[in-house]
Amino acid sequence: MAKNIDYLGSVSFPWHKFFKLISNSSTKVTHGHRSNVLEGRTEKQKKIFSLYSNVSLNFNNYTNDSFIDLIPKNFWNKFNMKKDGAYIQILKHTPCTFTAPHTDTYDNFLKKAGKTSSNKNKNQIIRIWIPMTDPKFGHALFVGDSVAYNLKKGTVLKFNHKIYHSACNAGYEDRYILTITGWKNGQ
Repeated sequence: MAKNIDYLGSVSFPWHKFFKLISNSSTKVTHGHRSNVLEGRTEKQKKIFSLYSNVSLNFNNYTNDSFIDLIPKNFWNKFNMKKDGAYIQILKHTPCTFTAPHTDTYDNFLKKAGKTSSNKNKNQIIRIWIPMTDPKFGHALFVGDSVAYNLKKGTVLKFNHKIYHSACNAGYEDRYILTITGWKNGQ
Protein backbone atom coordinates (compact mmCIF):
# COMPACT_ATOMS: atom_id res chain seq x y z
CA MET A 1 0.00 0.00 0.00
CA ALA A 2 1.13 3.55 -0.61
CA LYS A 3 3.25 5.39 1.97
CA ASN A 4 0.55 7.92 3.00
CA ILE A 5 -2.16 5.27 3.40
CA ASP A 6 -2.19 2.72 6.21
CA TYR A 7 -3.68 -0.66 5.29
CA LEU A 8 -5.19 -2.09 8.50
CA GLY A 9 -6.63 -5.36 7.21
CA SER A 10 -10.21 -6.10 6.32
CA VAL A 11 -13.61 -6.50 7.94
CA SER A 12 -16.70 -8.50 7.13
CA PHE A 13 -19.79 -6.46 7.91
CA PRO A 14 -23.44 -7.22 7.06
CA TRP A 15 -23.23 -5.02 3.95
CA HIS A 16 -26.74 -5.90 2.77
CA LYS A 17 -28.14 -4.47 6.03
CA PHE A 18 -26.27 -1.20 5.51
CA PHE A 19 -27.67 -0.94 1.99
CA LYS A 20 -31.17 -1.75 3.24
CA LEU A 21 -30.89 1.02 5.86
CA ILE A 22 -29.80 3.55 3.21
CA SER A 23 -33.29 3.49 1.73
CA ASN A 24 -35.05 3.44 5.13
CA SER A 25 -37.02 6.57 6.07
CA SER A 26 -35.01 6.81 9.31
CA THR A 27 -31.82 7.50 7.33
CA LYS A 28 -30.84 11.12 6.89
CA VAL A 29 -29.59 11.92 3.39
CA THR A 30 -27.61 15.05 2.65
CA HIS A 31 -26.07 16.04 -0.63
CA GLY A 32 -22.45 17.08 -0.38
CA HIS A 33 -21.25 19.88 -2.57
CA ARG A 34 -19.61 23.25 -2.20
CA SER A 35 -22.23 24.83 0.09
CA ASN A 36 -21.80 22.42 2.98
CA VAL A 37 -18.09 21.66 2.80
CA LEU A 38 -16.61 25.16 3.01
CA GLU A 39 -17.32 25.75 6.70
CA GLY A 40 -14.10 25.78 8.71
CA ARG A 41 -11.88 25.54 5.61
CA THR A 42 -8.71 27.51 5.02
CA GLU A 43 -8.52 30.05 2.21
CA LYS A 44 -6.34 27.60 0.25
CA GLN A 45 -8.97 24.88 0.53
CA LYS A 46 -11.74 27.31 -0.45
CA LYS A 47 -9.73 28.24 -3.53
CA ILE A 48 -9.27 24.55 -4.44
CA PHE A 49 -13.00 23.92 -4.07
CA SER A 50 -13.76 26.92 -6.30
CA LEU A 51 -11.98 25.16 -9.18
CA TYR A 52 -14.65 22.46 -9.37
CA SER A 53 -18.30 22.55 -10.42
CA ASN A 54 -21.09 21.73 -7.98
CA VAL A 55 -22.10 18.83 -10.22
CA SER A 56 -18.68 17.17 -10.03
CA LEU A 57 -18.58 17.61 -6.24
CA ASN A 58 -22.09 16.27 -5.65
CA PHE A 59 -22.33 13.11 -3.54
CA ASN A 60 -24.85 11.60 -1.11
CA ASN A 61 -24.07 11.31 2.58
CA TYR A 62 -26.17 8.83 4.57
CA THR A 63 -26.36 8.79 8.36
CA ASN A 64 -28.49 6.65 10.64
CA ASP A 65 -28.07 5.96 14.36
CA SER A 66 -28.73 2.28 13.58
CA PHE A 67 -25.52 1.98 11.52
CA ILE A 68 -23.55 1.55 14.76
CA ASP A 69 -25.56 -1.55 15.64
CA LEU A 70 -24.25 -3.23 12.47
CA ILE A 71 -20.62 -2.90 13.55
CA PRO A 72 -19.45 -6.11 15.32
CA LYS A 73 -18.20 -5.73 18.90
CA ASN A 74 -14.70 -6.95 18.06
CA PHE A 75 -14.20 -4.09 15.58
CA TRP A 76 -13.82 -1.47 18.31
CA ASN A 77 -10.96 -3.21 20.12
CA LYS A 78 -9.28 -4.37 16.92
CA PHE A 79 -9.00 -0.76 15.69
CA ASN A 80 -8.49 0.83 19.12
CA MET A 81 -11.67 2.91 18.97
CA LYS A 82 -14.40 3.74 21.44
CA LYS A 83 -17.88 2.81 20.30
CA ASP A 84 -19.42 5.56 22.44
CA GLY A 85 -19.62 8.78 20.50
CA ALA A 86 -18.58 7.22 17.18
CA TYR A 87 -19.98 8.79 14.02
CA ILE A 88 -20.72 6.54 11.06
CA GLN A 89 -21.60 7.70 7.58
CA ILE A 90 -21.91 6.23 4.12
CA LEU A 91 -20.77 8.25 1.14
CA LYS A 92 -22.16 7.52 -2.31
CA HIS A 93 -20.33 8.84 -5.35
CA THR A 94 -22.14 8.37 -8.63
CA PRO A 95 -20.04 8.22 -11.81
CA CYS A 96 -18.15 11.44 -12.67
CA THR A 97 -18.07 12.70 -9.06
CA PHE A 98 -15.40 13.08 -6.44
CA THR A 99 -14.36 15.00 -3.36
CA ALA A 100 -12.13 17.97 -4.09
CA PRO A 101 -8.68 17.79 -2.48
CA HIS A 102 -9.08 18.71 1.18
CA THR A 103 -7.89 17.98 4.70
CA ASP A 104 -10.22 16.81 7.47
CA THR A 105 -10.97 19.35 10.19
CA TYR A 106 -13.20 17.10 12.35
CA ASP A 107 -14.96 20.32 13.44
CA ASN A 108 -18.49 18.85 13.21
CA PHE A 109 -17.43 15.71 15.12
CA LEU A 110 -15.82 17.82 17.86
CA LYS A 111 -18.79 20.18 18.02
CA LYS A 112 -21.19 17.25 18.44
CA ALA A 113 -18.96 15.92 21.26
CA GLY A 114 -18.89 19.33 22.98
CA LYS A 115 -15.13 19.70 22.48
CA THR A 116 -13.07 22.54 21.08
CA SER A 117 -11.38 22.32 17.70
CA SER A 118 -7.86 22.05 19.12
CA ASN A 119 -4.97 19.95 17.81
CA LYS A 120 -4.95 18.05 21.12
CA ASN A 121 -8.56 17.00 20.62
CA LYS A 122 -8.02 16.23 16.91
CA ASN A 123 -5.10 13.94 17.77
CA GLN A 124 -7.47 11.80 19.85
CA ILE A 125 -9.68 11.06 16.84
CA ILE A 126 -9.47 8.07 14.51
CA ARG A 127 -11.20 7.90 11.13
CA ILE A 128 -11.46 4.54 9.39
CA TRP A 129 -12.24 4.42 5.65
CA ILE A 130 -13.83 1.23 4.20
CA PRO A 131 -15.07 0.52 0.64
CA MET A 132 -18.49 -1.14 0.68
CA THR A 133 -18.34 -2.65 -2.80
CA ASP A 134 -15.91 -4.84 -4.66
CA PRO A 135 -13.31 -3.11 -6.86
CA LYS A 136 -14.74 -1.21 -9.80
CA PHE A 137 -13.12 0.60 -12.67
CA GLY A 138 -12.37 4.26 -11.83
CA HIS A 139 -12.75 4.06 -8.05
CA ALA A 140 -9.71 5.53 -6.31
CA LEU A 141 -8.51 7.30 -3.18
CA PHE A 142 -5.66 9.82 -3.37
CA VAL A 143 -3.74 10.81 -0.23
CA GLY A 144 -0.82 13.14 -0.85
CA ASP A 145 1.20 11.48 -3.59
CA SER A 146 -0.25 8.02 -2.85
CA VAL A 147 -3.14 6.25 -4.57
CA ALA A 148 -5.28 3.36 -3.36
CA TYR A 149 -7.34 1.55 -5.99
CA ASN A 150 -8.67 -1.90 -6.77
CA LEU A 151 -9.64 -2.22 -3.10
CA LYS A 152 -11.72 -5.20 -2.05
CA LYS A 153 -14.95 -4.65 -0.17
CA GLY A 154 -14.18 -4.39 3.55
CA THR A 155 -10.58 -3.18 3.17
CA VAL A 156 -9.78 -0.96 6.15
CA LEU A 157 -7.69 2.14 5.56
CA LYS A 158 -6.51 5.02 7.68
CA PHE A 159 -4.52 8.12 6.75
CA ASN A 160 -3.33 11.37 8.28
CA HIS A 161 -6.21 13.87 8.21
CA LYS A 162 -3.73 16.74 7.72
CA ILE A 163 -2.63 15.45 4.29
CA TYR A 164 -4.65 16.57 1.27
CA HIS A 165 -6.82 13.74 -0.03
CA SER A 166 -9.58 13.12 -2.54
CA ALA A 167 -11.76 10.18 -3.53
CA CYS A 168 -13.20 9.76 -6.99
CA ASN A 169 -15.54 7.76 -9.13
CA ALA A 170 -14.08 8.10 -12.60
CA GLY A 171 -15.90 4.91 -13.56
CA TYR A 172 -19.45 3.97 -14.52
CA GLU A 173 -20.84 2.25 -11.39
CA ASP A 174 -21.84 3.84 -8.07
CA ARG A 175 -19.23 3.89 -5.33
CA TYR A 176 -20.06 3.47 -1.62
CA ILE A 177 -17.62 4.20 1.20
CA LEU A 178 -18.21 3.69 4.93
CA THR A 179 -16.36 6.01 7.28
CA ILE A 180 -16.21 5.55 11.02
CA THR A 181 -14.95 8.46 13.09
CA GLY A 182 -14.40 8.02 16.80
CA TRP A 183 -12.21 8.49 19.83
CA LYS A 184 -9.09 6.47 20.42
CA ASN A 185 -9.41 4.00 23.30
CA GLY A 186 -7.95 5.38 26.50
CA GLN A 187 -8.84 8.97 25.65
